[in-house]
Amino acid sequence: MNMKRFIKVLVFTGLCVLLSVICSFALTSSSYLRVVLHEVNDKDAGYNLVFLGQSRGESNINPYVLDEVMDYRSYNLCRRKIREYDLPYLLKEANRNDQIEVCVLDVDHVYFSDMTPNYYNDAYIFPHISGIKDRVEYFFRYVINADYRVLLMRYTIEGMDDLKLSVSRIHDKLSSQYRQYSMSAVTDMDEDHVYVGRGYRKGIEYAENPTSGASWSRESIDERAIDSVKELAEYCNDNGIRLIAIHAPVPHERFSVDEHDDMRAYYTELFGRYGVEYLDYNYIDNKYLAWDSADFSDPEGHMMSNLADDYSRVLGLTVQKLIDGEDIETYFMDRPNMVE
Repeated sequence: MNMKRFIKVLVFTGLCVLLSVICSFALTSSSYLRVVLHEVNDKDAGYNLVFLGQSRGESNINPYVLDEVMDYRSYNLCRRKIREYDLPYLLKEANRNDQIEVCVLDVDHVYFSDMTPNYYNDAYIFPHISGIKDRVEYFFRYVINADYRVLLMRYTIEGMDDLKLSVSRIHDKLSSQYRQYSMSAVTDMDEDHVYVGRGYRKGIEYAENPTSGASWSRESIDERAIDSVKELAEYCNDNGIRLIAIHAPVPHERFSVDEHDDMRAYYTELFGRYGVEYLDYNYIDNKYLAWDSADFSDPEGHMMSNLADDYSRVLGLTVQKLIDGEDIETYFMDRPNMVE
């Protein structure tokens, strides 16, 4: 290739990259993850307990209620769109200042099994990984074989609405609220939940998702999710972090007693391999927590705010007692907490 042709290729490549950057800036919503990672690393705030997981944990765990019954200052880092294999990297980002003492992993078999490629959501965390070593490692593990848009073009154009919204998105990203990491500049929210703070979104309306309520099957569990459990356990062990796994209550109609028992047995064995305690709140004694279908915003188990507060209080009490070495068996039953 002669020099003139090389320069043309270089200029063309540069223009493509520049166009992609401009489109990403104008067409993508301001990042929720950017804000919460900034907040959790605020040394003055003193967050030393974090919750990891996906959308159920995001709407089920109220850190303000937890702090009323725990000796920790908690932050909810559960996030929809996050893949299970992203969670070790998310914890590393949350622990940049070595302040995390306890990590609680919210478990849901849907996220352990649904690894269908989604080029917009895959590598969602990649732009927010600050450590060079972790960033390079993540690139060669998850990005290099993905669609090139995962890395270069994190935006979609599905109609004129996206182009019309670009003006407000540019305005949001140029605002002082955006520079100050205020959630008021984030537009990636939904109408069925209201953002409260510390990563928690409370459910306010029923919005059934037709894909909710996926059945339980051991065979559907993805090996990458199991690997992520091992990575989390190893990272926590190496950094003096107490790792605890939890399973939130789901609507009674979702699973049979046999399915509940099989799930609990599976996850107890999985987390037991790595010395991680696993608490299934579907077995909580109903004198401490009771619920029915109306307490959820969908069949999958995203809670309305009243149940989320009650659950968070019981969750905080039992996790604190577990950390303190107290017996919590009296809080749980041998059979699932189900409507008779």
